Amino acid sequence: MDENELEELRRSVGDIDQNLVSLLEKRLQVSQSMTQRQLKAHTPVYDAAREEKNIHDLSELLDHVSQRREFIKGFQRLMGIGKKVQKAVGDKGPGISS
Repeated sequence: MDENELEELRRSVGDIDQNLVSLLEKRLQVSQSMTQRQLKAHTPVYDAAREEKNIHDLSELLDHVSQRREFIKGFQRLMGIGKKVQKAVGDKGPGISS
Protein backbone atom coordinates (compact mmCIF):
# COMPACT_ATOMS: atom_id res chain seq x y z
CA MET A 1 0.00 0.00 0.00
CA ASP A 2 1.42 3.35 -0.94
CA GLU A 3 1.12 6.58 1.05
CA ASN A 4 -1.73 7.94 -1.13
CA GLU A 5 -3.85 4.85 -0.50
CA LEU A 6 -3.19 5.12 3.22
CA GLU A 7 -4.17 8.80 3.27
CA GLU A 8 -7.36 8.05 1.36
CA LEU A 9 -8.28 5.37 3.90
CA ARG A 10 -7.55 7.79 6.75
CA ARG A 11 -9.81 10.41 5.12
CA SER A 12 -12.55 7.79 4.78
CA VAL A 13 -12.26 6.90 8.47
CA GLY A 14 -12.32 10.61 9.35
CA ASP A 15 -15.49 11.12 7.30
CA ILE A 16 -17.14 8.14 8.99
CA ASP A 17 -16.11 9.47 12.40
CA GLN A 18 -17.69 12.84 11.63
CA ASN A 19 -20.91 11.11 10.64
CA LEU A 20 -20.84 9.03 13.82
CA VAL A 21 -20.45 12.15 15.97
CA SER A 22 -23.42 13.77 14.23
CA LEU A 23 -25.54 10.65 14.64
CA LEU A 24 -24.55 10.26 18.29
CA GLU A 25 -25.52 13.85 19.00
CA LYS A 26 -28.91 13.30 17.32
CA ARG A 27 -29.40 10.07 19.28
CA LEU A 28 -28.69 11.84 22.56
CA GLN A 29 -31.10 14.65 21.71
CA VAL A 30 -33.86 12.14 20.94
CA SER A 31 -33.02 10.29 24.15
CA GLN A 32 -33.43 13.51 26.13
CA SER A 33 -36.81 14.19 24.53
CA MET A 34 -37.94 10.63 25.11
CA THR A 35 -36.92 10.80 28.78
CA GLN A 36 -38.83 14.04 29.30
CA ARG A 37 -41.97 12.48 27.84
CA GLN A 38 -41.57 9.30 29.88
CA LEU A 39 -41.18 11.31 33.07
CA LYS A 40 -44.25 13.40 32.28
CA ALA A 41 -46.24 10.22 31.61
CA HIS A 42 -44.82 8.54 34.74
CA THR A 43 -43.58 5.60 32.71
CA PRO A 44 -40.28 3.81 33.36
CA VAL A 45 -37.32 5.37 31.62
CA TYR A 46 -35.09 2.29 31.65
CA ASP A 47 -36.09 -1.12 30.29
CA ALA A 48 -33.24 -3.62 30.57
CA ALA A 49 -34.98 -6.26 28.44
CA ARG A 50 -35.67 -3.76 25.65
CA GLU A 51 -32.06 -2.55 25.72
CA GLU A 52 -30.70 -6.09 25.56
CA LYS A 53 -33.03 -6.97 22.65
CA ASN A 54 -32.07 -3.79 20.81
CA ILE A 55 -28.36 -4.51 21.13
CA HIS A 56 -28.84 -8.13 20.09
CA ASP A 57 -30.95 -7.19 17.07
CA LEU A 58 -28.43 -4.57 15.96
CA SER A 59 -25.53 -6.99 16.37
CA GLU A 60 -27.34 -9.40 14.06
CA LEU A 61 -27.00 -6.81 11.28
CA LEU A 62 -23.22 -7.23 11.22
CA ASP A 63 -21.81 -9.06 8.23
CA HIS A 64 -18.84 -10.40 10.20
CA VAL A 65 -19.85 -12.56 13.13
CA SER A 66 -16.30 -12.29 14.48
CA GLN A 67 -16.92 -8.58 15.18
CA ARG A 68 -20.18 -9.13 17.07
CA ARG A 69 -18.65 -9.36 20.55
CA GLU A 70 -16.75 -6.07 20.19
CA PHE A 71 -19.78 -4.39 18.63
CA ILE A 72 -21.92 -5.42 21.60
CA LYS A 73 -19.36 -4.04 24.05
CA GLY A 74 -19.18 -0.77 22.12
CA PHE A 75 -22.92 -0.41 21.85
CA GLN A 76 -23.29 -1.09 25.56
CA ARG A 77 -20.88 1.80 26.17
CA LEU A 78 -22.96 3.97 23.86
CA MET A 79 -26.11 3.03 25.77
CA GLY A 80 -24.27 3.95 28.98
CA ILE A 81 -23.73 7.47 27.64
CA GLY A 82 -27.44 7.64 26.84
CA LYS A 83 -28.32 6.55 30.39
CA LYS A 84 -26.16 9.35 31.81
CA VAL A 85 -27.99 11.85 29.60
CA GLN A 86 -31.34 10.40 30.69
CA LYS A 87 -30.31 10.61 34.34
CA ALA A 88 -29.34 14.26 33.92
CA VAL A 89 -32.75 14.98 32.39
CA GLY A 90 -34.46 13.02 35.17
CA ASP A 91 -32.53 14.91 37.84
CA LYS A 92 -33.88 18.18 36.42
CA GLY A 93 -37.44 16.89 36.37
CA PRO A 94 -39.98 16.48 33.58
CA GLY A 95 -40.45 19.37 31.21
CA ILE A 96 -37.06 20.90 31.87
CA SER A 97 -34.71 20.82 28.92
CA SER A 98 -30.95 20.99 29.21
